Formats: sequence, C-alpha cells, structure tokens
Amino acid sequence: MSFEKKVQFPKFDLETADGADDFKVWYRKRNAFMCISGLDEGPETQQVDIFTLSLSNSTLKVENSLRLTDAQRNDAEEIIRALKEPIEGKVNKYVERRKLRQRVQEHGESFEDYMVSLRQIASSCKYCDDECMETALVDQLTAGLENQEIDREMLKTTDISFKDATKIASAIGAAMKQMPQTQL
Repeated sequence: MSFEKKVQFPKFDLETADGADDFKVWYRKRNAFMCISGLDEGPETQQVDIFTLSLSNSTLKVENSLRLTDAQRNDAEEIIRALKEPIEGKVNKYVERRKLRQRVQEHGESFEDYMVSLRQIASSCKYCDDECMETALVDQLTAGLENQEIDREMLKTTDISFKDATKIASAIGAAMKQMPQTQL
C-alpha cells in the first residue's frame, strides 16, 4: 500500500525572515525536501534552478547582486553560502549581548524555559568561542534567576559550568516541588 502526499518546497524571503535563525530553519527544511523528493540526486544545474525557485523576488534580487563567479553561480551550496553572509551580518552582536544581559526569569516561568531562552539568545551573540558563551550564560543565569536560593547555591561554586549550574538549579527546583507548601 502506498500513499502520496504533496509536500511544498519551502520558500525563503529576506523581507519576512527574522535573521540567521529563520535562514537556518529554511535551510534545514530545504535539505529535507531535497532528500525526500530525491532532487538532491539530480544534476547540479537542476539543483541551482530549484534553489532559485525557492527564493522570493526580493531575495532573488539580493542573490543576483552577490559577487559570484560563473562556477559559484552553478553550485547551489556556493550560492547559499554567499547568501548566508549578509543574512548573518544583519545580527548586531552587541544588541544580542545586551538582550542576554537583560534577560531575567519571568515570574512563573519554568527554569527550563528560562535556560532555553538564554541559550537561544546567546547563540546569536557571536562570542569568541564556546567557553566565552558558556561563561556569559552562567553569568546571566545566576544574575537573572527568580529564585534566590538557587542563585546562592550556584554562587557557592567558584568555577561552575553552565551544565553544572543547570543541574544544581534543576535539582533544587525539583526538591522544592516535593516539599509541602506551608501556609503562613
């Protein structure tokens, strides 16, 4: 028994995209579509044509303005790589770092949601390396936690990784949930 489902090729539009994250999502969907449809097995010229059809008119104008050699214009991955540069260049690392420093845990927000939010913001901060990013994450995690007990516990450790900090916070949070609520 076979079934057929129409899958629509994902379009990319610079005007509606929200920076590098949307481009990464589109690129992943594009690759999945190409694989599922078998189009990734076709000749390179066909892949370039398919890529061209996946761009909005405004994005295609940007793509046409890129300084590419004829050889690069005949390679879909080269075009994507070149198109990615101005998209990623739109991210102002200083604005993103300010967002990270200002991000505090909202009242009622779960620790896990707060942690995911910090990681997502930090991923666009363009830190020098993973160690710099981890340090910034720990700094903001301890500064922005709503629960001061968890914060104090984490600050007892002089050299704590983000992974260890999240383990401590998760353990204390779980223990607090197990404790019966007392009324004053």
